[in-house]
Amino acid sequence: MKKNDKINKKNQDNSNTYGKKEKDKLVKSCLKHAVFDGFSSESLKKACKDCKIDYANANALFPNPEKDIQVHWAIMLDEGTLEYAKKINKSKKVRDKISCLVKHRIKEIDKHKVCAKDVLGQALLPYNTPTFMHQLWDTADNMWIGIGDKTPHSDTNYYTKRIILCGVIASSIMFWVSDKGNEVDEFIDRRIDDALKLGKIKKPESLKILKQFSKFMPHINHPLKMRD
Repeated sequence: MKKNDKINKKNQDNSNTYGKKEKDKLVKSCLKHAVFDGFSSESLKKACKDCKIDYANANALFPNPEKDIQVHWAIMLDEGTLEYAKKINKSKKVRDKISCLVKHRIKEIDKHKVCAKDVLGQALLPYNTPTFMHQLWDTADNMWIGIGDKTPHSDTNYYTKRIILCGVIASSIMFWVSDKGNEVDEFIDRRIDDALKLGKIKKPESLKILKQFSKFMPHINHPLKMRD
C-alpha cells in the first residue's frame, strides 16, 4: 500500500469513527425526546442542543431522521447484545445462552418502552417491512455470533437456526408489547423450547422454511439462492 493510500485510509477510518460516536450521542439524546416527538427532525434538533452539535452536521448523519435514527438505535442495541454475551457463563447450554440474550434485549427496549412501541408500529407498515426484517435478521445473527456460533455460511443450518431465532425474538417482542411484562421471561423460555423442536426437523422441511423466509430477506445469499 502506498503512503498516500495509507493516509487516505486513516482519514476515512477517523471519519467513520467520528460519525459513529456522534450518532451514538445523538440517538441516546433522541430517545429522551422521542417520547413526545417520536424519532423526527424535531427530536433530532433537541438532541443537537443537548450534544452541542450543529443541526446541519446531524442532518448529514441522519438525512431521514424518522428512519435513520431508529436504524442506528437497532445497531446500538445489537452492539449491546454482543457486549452482554461476553458476560454469559460459557459453561451454559446454547439454549440458556440464547434465552439470556433474548431476555436482555427485551429489558433494554423496555427502558424506552414508548419509543420501542412506536418503532414497532412503524415497522408493521408494509413499506417498512424490508428494513424491519433486515434488522431482525441482524439481531438474530449477532446473538448467534455472540455465543460463538461457528456454523459455516455454506451450511443451511446457519440460516435455519437464525430464521428460527428471528421467530423467537419477534414473538417475544409482540408478547412484551401486550404489557405482560412479568410473564415475558416464561414466554421466551416456552418459545425457545418450541424452537428446539423445530430444530429437529429433517433437512427437506428446513429447506422449505429457508426458501419461504428468504422471500422477505432478499439481501441474504443463502445456499438455495446461490443454486438458483
